[in-house]
Amino acid sequence: MSSGWGECDRPTTRGLLTSFSATPNALERFAIQRSGCGLAIDESKLIPGDVLGSFVYRIVTGAERARLNEQVRQWAIAVALTSETPIAQAIAASGAEVSPGLMSRIIEIDSTGERVSDEPVESIRQAFTNYGHAGGEFVLAMLNNGWSRERIVADVRERVAVLNGGIGEREQERRASKAVAYIGLAGAIAKEAGLIPADFDIDAFTASIWDKAKGAADTTKMVRGRVYGALASGIRNGTIPIYSR
Repeated sequence: MSSGWGECDRPTTRGLLTSFSATPNALERFAIQRSGCGLAIDESKLIPGDVLGSFVYRIVTGAERARLNEQVRQWAIAVALTSETPIAQAIAASGAEVSPGLMSRIIEIDSTGERVSDEPVESIRQAFTNYGHAGGEFVLAMLNNGWSRERIVADVRERVAVLNGGIGEREQERRASKAVAYIGLAGAIAKEAGLIPADFDIDAFTASIWDKAKGAADTTKMVRGRVYGALASGIRNGTIPIYSR
């Protein structure tokens, strides 16, 4: 058996987790291999800031660079990076220019000052031997209820329109609201799977975090980061129900 953490019978394998000790080209290859799953990359301090910025642009394009007479390989993947400093700060420290377009392509969650107790660390350690039930039941609910790629795309598009009161005026804001739309869709599927309470109003919840995120005074390029910040806050303060078996 295997999971996102690696193979059960080979605890030393890192599964979907790697680090920036690999070259950008190798990380791009990892993205291709893990397309449709996910990729977590640790220790961004191991590469210069300008290389980090270039890598972020490369990874969000969803395709490798075109080469003469070679087929361009693509990927569809969620990538999580760890960094001891904000990405924009790391890039600027290297003397490179920080493009506003870059920050609209990523979600940053600031955990500065957040003390991690021994309990969640131990829980993470146990995940190497206990893979839980939620992931399998979520996927099973998707399969049993006909959540095809086309249906997912259509549902997300509809949720984006609802969140923005229609088509919306700014493309950047519509792109940012997709983060909330996917949370809403995941919540709906989780309810079908019995993973969250049937009476939990996922639409009201997603509308609430979207209103909070887009209502801030700064530019919309940081909206998605605020969306996930609101999600993390909801989990911490208990307003988002988490089932455990």
